[in-house]
Amino acid sequence: MEPAELKYWVAFQHIPGVGPARMGMLEERFGTMREAWQAGEGGLAGAGLDRKTVQTVVERRASIEPDKEMALLVKHGGRPITWHDPEYPPRLQEIHLPPAVLYVRGTLIPEDERSVAAVGTRKATAYGREAARDLTYGLAQAGVPIVSGLARRIDAVARRAALEAGGRTIAVMGSGLDIIYPPSMPTWLPRSRAAARW
Repeated sequence: MEPAELKYWVAFQHIPGVGPARMGMLEERFGTMREAWQAGEGGLAGAGLDRKTVQTVVERRASIEPDKEMALLVKHGGRPITWHDPEYPPRLQEIHLPPAVLYVRGTLIPEDERSVAAVGTRKATAYGREAARDLTYGLAQAGVPIVSGLARRIDAVARRAALEAGGRTIAVMGSGLDIIYPPSMPTWLPRSRAAARW
């Protein structure tokens, strides 16, 4: 997708209430997100947006500059991929209302399609940590990418085991690329390596 179009997908992500379903409605009605971004109240309503959402779009887009949002994303080492992008994970497209835009830092590769997610409690038992470590270490050693939520305890154990095994680890960040949460970066993982792997 052309950057000139992509920036509008990113801009719409900053408007509350415009999720995957409404993004789909806008795309179907206007053909491009650029056209949707420039549409008036009548056009937005004609796309099926309710009155409250139309008002929110009109009010919020006045303070959002698509070019600046793209520049900020690039500054943080990220790039957006939409559900039309060949890189968009195929299995994610199969869920009900997949995210319209994913923000990626690093590279997605075809082998990521057969990854395993490791998630768990922050109050893990010693046995839970040991089991998570053994499972993820073995999987990573066999070439299976390990996905986690970048949280503490089980997620951290899984990431560390994957790296120790020489494997690949992918973090799914709910807070955005510019906000590391939890704020403490593990002491065993240098920031440069974290940025490259995560």
